[in-house]
Amino acid sequence: YNYNEHEEALGVASEIEKLVNQEGLRYGDIAIMYRTNAQSRAPEEAFVRSGLPYRIIGGLRFWERKEVKDLLAYLRVIHNQFDSLSLARIVNVPARGIGQKTMSLLNGWSQLNDLSLYEVITNSVREDFQYEKSSVSTINTRAKKQLELFMAMLKNLNNIAVEADVLQLFDQLIESIQYKKYIAEQDKSDDRWENILELRSAISDYQDFAPDIGLSAFLESAALSTDLDQMDDSGPDAVTLITLHQAKGLEFPAVFMIGMEEGLLPHRRSIDSGDIAEIEEERRLCYVGMTRARKRLYMTIATNRSMYGNYNPGMSQTAGPSRFLKDIPSHLISIEGDSRLPKGTDILDPDSSTSRREPQSRDRGRKTSPFHPGDHVKHKIFGEGVVVGCLITPLGNDFEVTVAFKGQGVKRLLASISNLEISD
Repeated sequence: YNYNEHEEALGVASEIEKLVNQEGLRYGDIAIMYRTNAQSRAPEEAFVRSGLPYRIIGGLRFWERKEVKDLLAYLRVIHNQFDSLSLARIVNVPARGIGQKTMSLLNGWSQLNDLSLYEVITNSVREDFQYEKSSVSTINTRAKKQLELFMAMLKNLNNIAVEADVLQLFDQLIESIQYKKYIAEQDKSDDRWENILELRSAISDYQDFAPDIGLSAFLESAALSTDLDQMDDSGPDAVTLITLHQAKGLEFPAVFMIGMEEGLLPHRRSIDSGDIAEIEEERRLCYVGMTRARKRLYMTIATNRSMYGNYNPGMSQTAGPSRFLKDIPSHLISIEGDSRLPKGTDILDPDSSTSRREPQSRDRGRKTSPFHPGDHVKHKIFGEGVVVGCLITPLGNDFEVTVAFKGQGVKRLLASISNLEISD
C-alpha cells in the first residue's frame, strides 16, 4: 500500500536494495511488471535517481519514446526559439507539407548566413527578403504557406506561454497541432496516447509555478532525467521492467506488480467496454504476472495516483484496489504499508474504498503542519529545495509536502517517510 505513484516507485526501489544487499539476490533476479507501458516512468525515475541498474524489455525508456520526444521538442522551441535541433524535429510533425527538400534549403541558408533555423524560417516567408550569400533557389509557394502557418502557430503558443501555466500550455499545444488525431493514425496508438497522458502527469507537477518558471523547471528536470538515463550502463545484471503482455514465458525469483488498481488492472478500457470476456483477459494477464514469481511476489497499490495529469491534492485518484486482489486467499497475503489506513479498513475489499478515503476523525485542525511554504529543506536523494505547499492527506494523519528541488523539479512527498530536513 502506497500513498502515490512516487512513493510506490521509491518503495519498490528500497525493497529491491534490501533483496540485493541483505538476501543475496542479484538485480537480474528481479522484475517489475505493469499493465501499460506508460507506467514505467515513475520506477524509471526512481531507479535513475537512486543509481539502480534497470533495463526495459520490448520497448524504449520513457523519455526516449517518439511521442514524448516530439512534444518535448515543441516545448523546448516555445521556451527557446533558437533551439534549432528541436525546431528541425517538429517542423513537419505532424506532417504539414514541409518536406526534406525545403528543410535542406533552410538548413543551407542557415549555415551560409550564420543564422538560427528559427530566424531563417521567419525571414524565408517574408515577401521582400533575399539572402545575399545564397544562390540556392527559393522554396516553393506551397511549402512557404505551410511555413507561415507553422510560425503563426508557434507565435500563438508563445503568447499563451506568457500567461498560462505549463499544463494549460501543454493542453493547448496538443490541440493546436492536433496531435491526438496524429497519434490515432499510428501503430500502437493506445499505448502512444497513454505515454502522452503520462507525460502530462509529469508536467502537472509544475502547474502551480508561475508560467515563465514552470516551463523552464519542467524542461530542466526532463533534461536531467534524460541525461542520467543515457549515462546508465546497466549490463546484464539489471532489474527488468516489462509489461504483463510481454512477461509470458519468463520467470524471476522476485516480481513486483505495480499499479494493482481498478482502471489499471483491469484496465479502464476493459471495464468501460462492459464485455466480460475482456475482463477475463485482464484476469489472465494478472495470473500471468503472479506466476512469473518463483519465490517472492509483491503487488503494490497507490491510493492517490496522478492518472494522466488529473491530480487533485487531498482527493483519491484511484477507483480502489483491483478486484483481482480479492480473489487471492487471505492467508497467502502479508499486507505492508497499511498503517495509515483507518482501523477496520480492508484494502482488498473494493467496497471499503469510501472508508479508506475518509479519516475516522474529521477534526483535522488539531494537526500542525510540519512544513510551510518558503521553508528550505534537504532530501537524501533530491538534494536541496524549497517547500511550495503542505497539505494534510485524505487519511488525515500525514502531510503531503510539495517541494521544488534545485535541478530536480517539483516532487510530492509524504512527511512521515520522506526524511525531509529543514535547512538553514
